[in-house]
Amino acid sequence: MEESDKESPVVTSHKGTPVADTGFVVIGAGLPRTGTLSMKSALTTLLGGPCYHMQEVFMTDGLSNMHKFWYKAVHEQATKQDWVEFLEERGYRAAVDFPPAFHYKELMEAFPQAKVILSVRSEDTWYDSCKNTIVHMVDTLRLFPYTVAITVCGLNGAMQVPHIYGYEAVPSFSTLALHDVIKAGRQEATTWFRQWNEEVKKTVPADRLLVHEAKQGWGPICDFLKLPVPDTPYPRVHDTAEQLKNLRTVKYLGYFITAAIPVLLSLFVYMVFRLF
Repeated sequence: MEESDKESPVVTSHKGTPVADTGFVVIGAGLPRTGTLSMKSALTTLLGGPCYHMQEVFMTDGLSNMHKFWYKAVHEQATKQDWVEFLEERGYRAAVDFPPAFHYKELMEAFPQAKVILSVRSEDTWYDSCKNTIVHMVDTLRLFPYTVAITVCGLNGAMQVPHIYGYEAVPSFSTLALHDVIKAGRQEATTWFRQWNEEVKKTVPADRLLVHEAKQGWGPICDFLKLPVPDTPYPRVHDTAEQLKNLRTVKYLGYFITAAIPVLLSLFVYMVFRLF
């Protein structure tokens, strides 16, 4: 993700009181690869509590069957109470990236006091980033030896989530899935991206929405949420290289497991015959 280190001036001022110091208060409607990991870090700092992000699917939910909730959500079967239990009652103060961003409309109904932040970036760099990370990883992790490592680590359930949201259309938005959009090429993808952002702007009331680019830094977010600006730099999380590094790690682990299991079995059989 390419971000500028120079913060843009705040050009709008939002009226109102600071967001509540408890509960779920911020909905991220920005698509993946729009600086959402930086936003996650920023909101965690500002709100003093965790922010849900796709990372949680693997780090927190992966071994707890939470993928079943997202399967229900993508098929528009999650109730308001389901959302409250999944996010607020688990202590989350905000949610960004996908899967949550794909459900910003349901989240607005479940949390009527929550504000919405639409993270954006240039259409072309967004397309390139999605192609090089999300699509590449989703396709690759379905292949050997990645599947071996995922199975041994007990993350088959967690892996269903990126597949569900990569290969099924976004509820109530379009008939195309994100994976298919990127595969269709730059023109189709950037049009889809533009339409998504425009729909968010038309759907969310102006006084409840902030459109934010990572290069703008803390200013607009803090003004929007009526919170003081931290005395630390705005997070600049460049995670493409890290994701590709993690992908290589899974690959090596898969090969190691594939090679180690036959060797260990052979050693076991050898020891049994030696003993008897």
